[in-house]
Amino acid sequence: MSRAEFEQLAAPIIDKAIEVCRQALRIAHLEPKALDHVIAVGGCTRIPLVRQRAEEFFSRQLQAHLDPHEVVALGAALQGYALTAHG
Repeated sequence: MSRAEFEQLAAPIIDKAIEVCRQALRIAHLEPKALDHVIAVGGCTRIPLVRQRAEEFFSRQLQAHLDPHEVVALGAALQGYALTAHG
Protein backbone atom coordinates (compact mmCIF):
# COMPACT_ATOMS: atom_id res chain seq x y z
CA MET A 1 0.00 0.00 0.00
CA SER A 2 1.36 3.40 -0.87
CA ARG A 3 1.44 6.32 1.55
CA ALA A 4 -1.16 8.10 -0.59
CA GLU A 5 -3.51 5.11 -0.39
CA PHE A 6 -2.99 4.85 3.37
CA GLU A 7 -3.64 8.55 3.87
CA GLN A 8 -6.78 8.38 1.77
CA LEU A 9 -8.10 5.57 3.98
CA ALA A 10 -6.97 7.27 7.20
CA ALA A 11 -8.31 10.75 6.38
CA PRO A 12 -11.90 10.16 7.60
CA ILE A 13 -10.60 8.79 10.92
CA ILE A 14 -8.25 11.75 11.31
CA ASP A 15 -11.16 14.10 10.53
CA LYS A 16 -13.16 12.48 13.36
CA ALA A 17 -10.24 12.89 15.77
CA ILE A 18 -9.91 16.57 14.89
CA GLU A 19 -13.66 16.97 15.45
CA VAL A 20 -13.29 15.42 18.92
CA CYS A 21 -10.59 18.01 19.66
CA ARG A 22 -12.88 20.77 18.38
CA GLN A 23 -15.75 19.54 20.59
CA ALA A 24 -13.54 19.22 23.68
CA LEU A 25 -12.32 22.79 23.24
CA ARG A 26 -15.88 24.01 22.68
CA ILE A 27 -17.02 22.34 25.92
CA ALA A 28 -14.09 23.94 27.75
CA HIS A 29 -14.94 27.33 26.16
CA LEU A 30 -11.46 27.51 24.62
CA GLU A 31 -10.00 28.16 21.22
CA PRO A 32 -6.98 26.23 19.91
CA LYS A 33 -4.87 29.39 20.20
CA ALA A 34 -5.54 29.47 23.96
CA LEU A 35 -3.34 26.40 24.48
CA ASP A 36 0.33 26.96 25.16
CA HIS A 37 1.41 23.46 24.10
CA VAL A 38 -0.13 20.43 22.46
CA ILE A 39 1.41 17.13 23.56
CA ALA A 40 1.40 14.27 21.07
CA VAL A 41 1.53 10.73 22.46
CA GLY A 42 0.74 7.35 20.98
CA GLY A 43 1.72 5.52 17.87
CA CYS A 44 -0.69 7.34 15.60
CA THR A 45 1.03 10.65 16.27
CA ARG A 46 3.96 9.28 14.27
CA ILE A 47 1.82 9.28 11.12
CA PRO A 48 2.80 12.37 9.11
CA LEU A 49 -0.80 13.19 8.12
CA VAL A 50 -1.95 13.02 11.76
CA ARG A 51 0.82 15.40 12.81
CA GLN A 52 0.11 17.72 9.88
CA ARG A 53 -3.63 17.94 10.53
CA ALA A 54 -3.16 18.40 14.30
CA GLU A 55 -0.56 21.11 13.77
CA GLU A 56 -2.88 22.86 11.31
CA PHE A 57 -5.82 22.68 13.72
CA PHE A 58 -3.85 23.88 16.75
CA SER A 59 -1.67 26.32 14.74
CA ARG A 60 1.50 25.10 16.44
CA GLN A 61 4.00 22.29 16.40
CA LEU A 62 3.14 19.27 18.49
CA GLN A 63 5.32 18.49 21.50
CA ALA A 64 6.42 14.92 20.88
CA HIS A 65 9.69 14.84 22.82
CA LEU A 66 8.10 13.74 26.11
CA ASP A 67 7.97 10.13 27.29
CA PRO A 68 4.48 8.95 26.21
CA HIS A 69 4.16 6.59 29.18
CA GLU A 70 4.84 9.40 31.63
CA VAL A 71 2.39 11.71 29.87
CA VAL A 72 -0.38 9.11 29.94
CA ALA A 73 0.31 8.28 33.60
CA LEU A 74 0.27 11.95 34.58
CA GLY A 75 -2.97 12.51 32.66
CA ALA A 76 -4.58 9.53 34.38
CA ALA A 77 -3.45 10.78 37.78
CA LEU A 78 -4.86 14.26 37.11
CA GLN A 79 -8.15 12.81 35.91
CA GLY A 80 -8.35 10.56 38.97
CA TYR A 81 -7.72 13.54 41.21
CA ALA A 82 -10.41 15.55 39.42
CA LEU A 83 -12.94 12.74 39.85
CA THR A 84 -12.38 12.46 43.60
CA ALA A 85 -13.64 14.82 46.28
CA HIS A 86 -10.58 16.96 45.57
CA GLY A 87 -11.76 17.93 42.07
